Amino acid sequence: MKKIVFALVLVASLFQSVSAQKDSKDSTTFKKNQGHLYFGVQSPGIKELNSFLNNSTLSNNYPVLGTNFFSAGVGFIQLTKKKFVSHQELIAYNSTASTDSVSVNFRNICFSQSLLGYSYLNSKNFQSYSFLGLTYSYSTLKINENVMDGTSFNNYGSAVGNQLEMNTSSFLLNLTTQFNYLINMRKSDDKFIIGLKGSYYFPFSKSTWETGKTKLTEGPNINAGGLSAHLTLGMTF
Repeated sequence: MKKIVFALVLVASLFQSVSAQKDSKDSTTFKKNQGHLYFGVQSPGIKELNSFLNNSTLSNNYPVLGTNFFSAGVGFIQLTKKKFVSHQELIAYNSTASTDSVSVNFRNICFSQSLLGYSYLNSKNFQSYSFLGLTYSYSTLKINENVMDGTSFNNYGSAVGNQLEMNTSSFLLNLTTQFNYLINMRKSDDKFIIGLKGSYYFPFSKSTWETGKTKLTEGPNINAGGLSAHLTLGMTF
């Protein structure tokens, strides 16, 4: 199922990109394409994961993760004269919590492809658009014993079980709105962009955990996307 959905995302991305590029050749309403860098905050839904990390029934006493993570990424946007928007983005975040003896690391990467996007404001210096997208999320959880400085390679390598690693992937729908302020550049038709982007992710498949090639059951269900807010810096081209 995941392979089929992922293939459909790639096909949709290619189709929308070709359509937008063809339409932009004679477009006077929109200025070409846009490339963006994103910097902001991600608040994933990891309540069940934190419950697992600190669970007296399971004798787990691992440090719990925070609720707000720094995230960053890149995005590509194509605008057409019919006000449709095609959008692809890659967003990642990483968080670590630790005690004197144990560290927990949780990292995630999300690839999103718009399914339907529309621009409802496009003036000389202001733009705004929203889109509904499909996101593929891949997360990694690592739990490891802290190692003292000066530990030899042989001693560390002989300590079986000093690190646990589990992965999960899922599909989500995301609803995103972005506002841009466009700044004219000297000696160029292109424009510099400063903007704000807000997104919320709706999971429609459960989190399936695995370690290596072995599937794990009864794992915590998470919303790896959650709520996000980003400052965007970009350019038209």
